[in-house]
Amino acid sequence: MKKQKYDEDNIVWSEWIAECRSKHRWFETAVKQASKAMKRYAAKQSTITYTEVSNAITVTRLEPHDPRLWAVCGQVSVEENAAGNGMLSAIVVHKSGDMEPGKGFFNLAKECGRDVSDRDKCWIEEVKFVHAKAAKT
Repeated sequence: MKKQKYDEDNIVWSEWIAECRSKHRWFETAVKQASKAMKRYAAKQSTITYTEVSNAITVTRLEPHDPRLWAVCGQVSVEENAAGNGMLSAIVVHKSGDMEPGKGFFNLAKECGRDVSDRDKCWIEEVKFVHAKAAKT
């Protein structure tokens, strides 16, 4: 089977998340495991790397650059955003380099109605919101 290459810039995130959910029985458990790890870091007013999120998922093995991990992080954000807690995956960042979320975060943010014209401002505001919500729980 040919492995499909995914481009973070060209994925419609709501469709990719739905596809992963329908194809992978482990998806919902992975979302719960990732969400738990992200919430633990958010409560500490911290960020978490894609590597740390992938290591927190024990139901299946996902590498930090695996598009299915992107879908898991995206679903966590969709659920938390719907609950009024902001896009929790805002705190998920690259381990090295820019120490920011991947391009996919900003594409999903746009799908969720965020103004992404200034990416840094969008990201910083979302992290502050997520941390503030986590501090109240």
